[in-house]
Amino acid sequence: ASETVVAGYGMFRFDLPKLQVTGGVRVENTDQGYTMQYPVGEPNPEGSQKYTDVLPSMQLKYSPIQKQNFRLSYFRAINKPGFQEIVPYIDASDEPVSAGNKNLKHAVADNLDLRWEYFPAQLDQIMVGAFYKRLKDPIEFAFDKFMNVSQQIVYTPINSDKAVNYGLEVDVVKYYREWGIKGN
Repeated sequence: ASETVVAGYGMFRFDLPKLQVTGGVRVENTDQGYTMQYPVGEPNPEGSQKYTDVLPSMQLKYSPIQKQNFRLSYFRAINKPGFQEIVPYIDASDEPVSAGNKNLKHAVADNLDLRWEYFPAQLDQIMVGAFYKRLKDPIEFAFDKFMNVSQQIVYTPINSDKAVNYGLEVDVVKYYREWGIKGN
């Protein structure tokens, strides 16, 4: 198995009296591949995936008073398949029979976060946030046909069409002298 990643990142930041703006873009090129020494039933024992991603990000931090912030951020991220997920092997030594998927794509996620932060004392904090994530080609495990000569049903990683994840999060930290309590 092999993987070569070439990446670059550019960033900017500027500060106004109560507003901080930070943004950037990462460009990443991935070349991930494999060569099977013992390709049992696999007609193509070598394979690779090559792709380039442009991953922008932007964060706004507004501080109306010294101990309080509002943050709004957007960023794009990727989830690459692992080597064992893209190599078209089959393992019948356990139930269910598992296999790799040479057609598995990497997932791309657009993320949006909004958070209120309050720091009532030096170590104490209260944070309330909401997040939204939209994923293209998310990687999940499912029962599917193994795409070699056997055509048997196996447990394998696949790409779903799309997925959405959203929610709320509350994080509180309170210290009493040297003892702290954290709730999330």
